[in-house]
Amino acid sequence: MNILAINGSGRPFGNNYNLLNTCLESFNKNNNTTEIIQLSNLSIEGCKSCYSCKSNGTPCIIADDMTLISKKVLESDLLIISSPIYMWQISAQTKLFMERLYPLYHFDRPSELMGKKLILFFTQATPDKRMFESYLEHVKGSMIFLGFDVIEVVVIPGVRNPNDYANYPNILNEITDFSNRAW
Repeated sequence: MNILAINGSGRPFGNNYNLLNTCLESFNKNNNTTEIIQLSNLSIEGCKSCYSCKSNGTPCIIADDMTLISKKVLESDLLIISSPIYMWQISAQTKLFMERLYPLYHFDRPSELMGKKLILFFTQATPDKRMFESYLEHVKGSMIFLGFDVIEVVVIPGVRNPNDYANYPNILNEITDFSNRAW
């Protein structure tokens, strides 16, 4: 199985990276192919709303790093997106990435993402795990709209500093449990 993980944090090796790395280590026990993409290291422009991807059947006209990422998303069997919550929302990098998946959704035929399995990870500084629940349901809904089969949403509360992840040893067990359930 080909598993692609997207780190939407501005901290390339912070809590979100550690979560993804732990998750991929668990999946690697089954000889899967895995890769982490660090959005903070890439150049992704915002959607221009030109509808070129909808009007003439061409892919997105913006030539940036999203061109390669889109291909990797399509080649993956499982996509994992991880984002911190900043100002009650996903990170700007994650939002750009998600927006730019829109060319893979089609009005006149099935989405190229239809049925692709997706896991969403969210980290947040606040200890109240449910504080952003309605917003995260919105994010999940937008991914379902694009065609994804969202199989898990994981919220890790109380992680503010880059290595706070290490204070939650039970996260490993939770990740291992759902990685086993994913297949």
